[in-house]
Amino acid sequence: MGTDWYGVDIFSQIVYGARTSLTVGALTAVGVTVIGGFLGVTAATFGRGVDVLIMRIVDFVMVLPGLPIMIMIMTYLGSSFWTLVFVLVVFGWAGISRVVRAIVLSEKRRGYVEAAICAGASKWYILKKHLLPASYSVLVVNAAFSAAGAMLAEAGLSFLGFSDPRVVSWGKMLSLARTCNALVLGAWWWILFPGLAIFLASFSIMSLGVASERILNPKISNRRE
Repeated sequence: MGTDWYGVDIFSQIVYGARTSLTVGALTAVGVTVIGGFLGVTAATFGRGVDVLIMRIVDFVMVLPGLPIMIMIMTYLGSSFWTLVFVLVVFGWAGISRVVRAIVLSEKRRGYVEAAICAGASKWYILKKHLLPASYSVLVVNAAFSAAGAMLAEAGLSFLGFSDPRVVSWGKMLSLARTCNALVLGAWWWILFPGLAIFLASFSIMSLGVASERILNPKISNRRE
């Protein structure tokens, strides 16, 4: 795979940078799924004022211009690893929350849930036995897409220079290649292999999420076919 301008092996940087990029994706996926899933279930379960409040917060977060605000926050707080994960989670949970809320509301209207309510089942029992399992497949898929999106966002922010200079990542490699004019120098491998790593990792994670959805919720797979 060659070396960069400073003589550092590209393959070694890709292997080491995978730890950073994949960790960002995993932590962001966990944070987004937990926060978004919890708030979505809470809004659908309790309804009324709680539902209205949470959905207004979701609407507010979704209309914010994510990238400019991320850059402002990282400029103010510093371009550390944990700051990056923080901003990705803050701007990533709203979509999952809305999807989970819709699924739980739809599930609450089903006959077996209404029968359980008439039989005297508690709200927490219904939530644990019926409503949460219905949203598992969606949470898994959204977690996979959130991880892939976080990896792409990390690469983009690192490419723009908003990353920890002490940490090696695929986006940081592309940023350094741009700074050193890799295209002008003809060092195509310096750009190709980090970009290919980002694409393959993101595509693999999203494919894993889609496959998991087909396993956890075969009804959706049958409808698509």
